[in-house]
Order: sequence, then structure tokens, then C-alpha cells
Amino acid sequence: MRTQCGQLQTLTPTIVHDGEVITEAQAALREVGSKLRKMPTDQRDLLLLVGVRGVSYKQAANIAHSHVGTIASRLTRTRLRLMEEVYGG
Repeated sequence: MRTQCGQLQTLTPTIVHDGEVITEAQAALREVGSKLRKMPTDQRDLLLLVGVRGVSYKQAANIAHSHVGTIASRLTRTRLRLMEEVYGG
């Protein structure tokens, strides 16, 4: 979108965080990263393994020497905990 002066106007919502102008998406990503770093290592690693690296539940179960159902249950609890930490609950 252009202003009356012909300059491009940003359509991405921005906020100021610690004196730095960032997008809302960047702020949300920082918040999630901060909460992830505070989680127990085993929960964080499992979430990143499946959610980021794209490893299947079956592969994660083999890596963790566990059952697929156990992995599914742990991931559900971990995701719920992360959502509560980020969004309050």
C-alpha cells in the first residue's frame, strides 16, 4: 500500500520490544522460544524432534525407546503446557 506521498506503507503490525521495533510475529516467536528454553529437556527435545524436524511418532518412539502411545501422550501434555505458558491459562 502506498501513502499519499508515494511511499510504501508497511502492513505488518509492529511493536516496540526493549527499544527494538519488531513484528508481532517476531515477538510471538521470541516468547515461544523463551518458554521452550525453560521446559524440561526431555519435553523440549521431543517437541522439537516431532514438531520441527518432522520425525514421525513411530520414529520418535524408537529414538526414545518408548511406545508410540507414550510419545503421543507426552507430546499432548507438552503442547498443552507450552500453550498455557504462552497464552496463560
